[in-house]
Amino acid sequence: MSGHFRSLLLVIERAKRIWYKSLGDLAVSDAEDEAERTQGWFADGPLRRLLGNASLLVGGRSLNGLLSVSAMAVIVRVVGLETFGLLVLVHAFTQTIGDVAKFQSWQAVLRYGTPALEKGRVAEFRRLVKLTVLLDLSSALVGMAIAVAAAPLLAPRLGWSPELVPAVQLYSLSILFMVTATPTGLLRLFDRFDLLSVSHAMGSFVRVVGAAWVWVHGGDLELLLIIWFTSTMTSGLWLIGHALRALSARGLLRGPRLGYRGLASGHPSIASFVLTTHANTTLSTGMKHLATVVVGLLLNPAAAGLYDVSRQVTLLLTRFARLMEPAIYPEFARLWVRNDLRTIRQLMLRSMTLMTGAGAVLVISLVLFGRPLLGFVFGHEVEAAY
Repeated sequence: MSGHFRSLLLVIERAKRIWYKSLGDLAVSDAEDEAERTQGWFADGPLRRLLGNASLLVGGRSLNGLLSVSAMAVIVRVVGLETFGLLVLVHAFTQTIGDVAKFQSWQAVLRYGTPALEKGRVAEFRRLVKLTVLLDLSSALVGMAIAVAAAPLLAPRLGWSPELVPAVQLYSLSILFMVTATPTGLLRLFDRFDLLSVSHAMGSFVRVVGAAWVWVHGGDLELLLIIWFTSTMTSGLWLIGHALRALSARGLLRGPRLGYRGLASGHPSIASFVLTTHANTTLSTGMKHLATVVVGLLLNPAAAGLYDVSRQVTLLLTRFARLMEPAIYPEFARLWVRNDLRTIRQLMLRSMTLMTGAGAVLVISLVLFGRPLLGFVFGHEVEAAY
C-alpha cells in the first residue's frame, strides 16, 4: 500500500506542476496580448517598416505625378490637344508593348533572392541576378522588334502620318530602358525605396524642363518625342546604375565568372514561377496604357489625349492608397522565409484597412472637385476629360 501511496503522491505532484506551468503560460500569453493591444498598430515592426518604405514611394511617386501633370499641362496649352494626343499615343503604344513583353523578374529577385541572401548563398544569388537580367534583355529586344513591325501597320488607324512612322520606330528603343525589372527588384530587396522614388521623379523632371523649353522657344511633335525618350532613358539608367552600385557595395559582383548554364540551379520551380507571374500581371500592366491606344484606334488622337489626362490625374490621386503594394512584397518575402504566417495575416489585414480608408477619401475628393481642377490646370478644352 505504501508503494501505491507514494506513486499517487508523485502523480499529484506532477499534476500540480503541470497546472502551475499552464497558469504561468496563460499569464504570459495574456501579458503579451495586453502589450500588443497597448503598443497599437503603428508599433508593429513589419507594419511600421512597411509604412516607412511606402511613405518614401509616396513622396517620390507623388512628386513624379505632380511633375508629369505639370509637363502635360504646359504641352497641352502650347501645342494643342491634337499634337498632345499624338504624343500620348506614341508613348502609350510603346509602353504597352514593353509592358506586355517584359517578365516580372523583380518578383523572382525577391522570392528567390531573399532566402539566398539570408542563408549566405552568394553564388546562388549571383546566378539568379544574371538569369533575371537575361530575361529583361531578351524581353526588351522582343518588345522593340514587335513595336518596329507594328508601327506602320497601325499608323493609319492611329492617325499617324507616313512621315511620323520612322520616328515611332526609333522611339521604340525606349523599351530598353522601360524593362528594368531586375534593378527594381534589387533595390526593393535592399530596402532602397528612396532610390526608387527618386528614379520616378527624375524622368518627370526631364519632361518638365523640356516642356518649359517648348513653352519659351516652341517645338513640334518630334521634339516632344525626344524629350519623352530622354526622360525614359534617364529614369532607366538611374535604376540600373544604383542597382549595380548596391550590388558592388555588398560584394555581390565579386566572384568567379558565371556562364549561361545552370543559372536556375538552386531555385526550385523558378521557370513556372516566372511564367505564372508574367501571365498573371500581363493583363493588368498592359491595360495601363492599352486603353489609351484603344481610344486612339476607335476615335482620334485628341480623344486619346483627353483620356490620358483623366488617367494621369486619377493615378496621381489614387497613388497614395496603392503604394503599399510594392512595399509589402519584401516584408512578405522575409516573413515567409521565417514561416511567420500569423504576422503575414496581421500585416495583410492592417495594410488593407489603411489603404481602403485612404482610397475612399481620395475618390470622394476626385468626384467633388475633378471638373474645376481639370479646367484650372489644363484649360477649359480639357474639362471634357472629367
